[in-house]
Amino acid sequence: MTSFDMPIDSSSLSYLNELPFDLKDNILDLIEEPRHLISMALTCKGWLSMIIPNHLEYRQLCVYWPGRQDFWAHLALRADLANNVRSLRLTTKEDPAFERLPKRLLQSGDTEEHPTAFGPDTVQMITEAILNLKSLKAFTWVGSQGHSMYTIPIFEALHECANLEELHMVQMFPRLESSRLYTSLLKHSNLKKLTLHGKVWSNFFEIYRTLVAFIDQSPELEELTISYNPMSTLFTSCALTHLTKLHLYAESSSAAAALSSDTTILDFIVSHPSIQDLKWYPRDERLEIPQGVLPNLRRLYTKDRIAKILLNDMSVAGSRKMEVISQISLGPNTVNLLQNMDGTNIQELHLWRFEDLEQIDGISGLFPNIKTIDIPNIIQAGRNTVDDCIETLSRFPLLERFLDSSLWLAMHTMPQDFKQDTINRLGAACPNLRSLGHWKVTNRKPWEIVLRREGGEVKCIERLDPDDIHLYK
Repeated sequence: MTSFDMPIDSSSLSYLNELPFDLKDNILDLIEEPRHLISMALTCKGWLSMIIPNHLEYRQLCVYWPGRQDFWAHLALRADLANNVRSLRLTTKEDPAFERLPKRLLQSGDTEEHPTAFGPDTVQMITEAILNLKSLKAFTWVGSQGHSMYTIPIFEALHECANLEELHMVQMFPRLESSRLYTSLLKHSNLKKLTLHGKVWSNFFEIYRTLVAFIDQSPELEELTISYNPMSTLFTSCALTHLTKLHLYAESSSAAAALSSDTTILDFIVSHPSIQDLKWYPRDERLEIPQGVLPNLRRLYTKDRIAKILLNDMSVAGSRKMEVISQISLGPNTVNLLQNMDGTNIQELHLWRFEDLEQIDGISGLFPNIKTIDIPNIIQAGRNTVDDCIETLSRFPLLERFLDSSLWLAMHTMPQDFKQDTINRLGAACPNLRSLGHWKVTNRKPWEIVLRREGGEVKCIERLDPDDIHLYK
């Protein structure tokens, strides 16, 4: 429990209210989470006026790149407000609904398309804005379009953010015209979370060696998400004794190289028993997993065979508190395996195959606290109907996300009145359900169908899946 989770008595609150403005502002700087800021804002009008908007609307920002020069100009001119930012995310423009900016910018009335051609003056303005982010802790960049004219200055400026703990870079720098970029990267050290996702990080050996040296500069790294070339798994030479999350994405390579790399990566995993969250899809179907590996495992994303081997290891079953299992096929042996598990903490389950809905009904009894479930092709012509699916999902009382796309496809093709009635019945049967999965054929991307309850009806809103936008999650 942090100091901000503990109750504050009335005498302490009265004392805080009498502090000078600058001291109050310093206290607010110590509060990281927006939910804690909201709690503080509800205590009195004085704190409310200080927190909203100057702190609450600046803690976590997301801006679409490139564009929004008004955003950068604002942070460059208002160093006091820029100092309130803790997380900044630059991402490609897919859906404006995910943009998170201070309301003073969103309500400025500027609806014109923001220019995307940056000149030297714009680069200078962006650099000044980032230099003002003195309290920044997390920086994410998804899709830079490879222009070193601004990527290099940005990373040089980020080096001045002394509190930076998280660096997430996804699908960046397809044009590699300057070695200065990687020199600027090497200046960052002592990170807690690092993402290097995309082909560019694995396809160029010299860059990859630089990145391995970069990782070595953060010996207390807790979370690593990295794309790698199976022909060169240099990251496994790093000793990361505090590592709790490891997400690996293998880029294309020969089958022989992939099989060889699997053994090297397994050795790395075995030597890091602190890992709690693992995402890895090895190519070697005969890979032998030793007993006792990953005693602290909680979240697992891997192939069916590997998942079953790990979950069937009774030597560490007692020390694991599994929360996520992905992916497994439901057969008689798997059902017996799951029945012998403590399913109290399971909140997310991804299935690969299943035989019938009775198996799913059984899962609801084993894992009563599931909030997210993926059941592929739950709607099967001649077997399972939409009504069957709704009845099955109703057995998961805490269900919030259902990731399979066949249910929405079946409902979406219904006549409008019947469709709305079916959606309402689904919402009533699953009162906590807030989203469905949907694969959009037109752009070949996963989308999310958001359920919003308005009066007696459930409204559906289609938007790009946020997990697809923020691949580092």
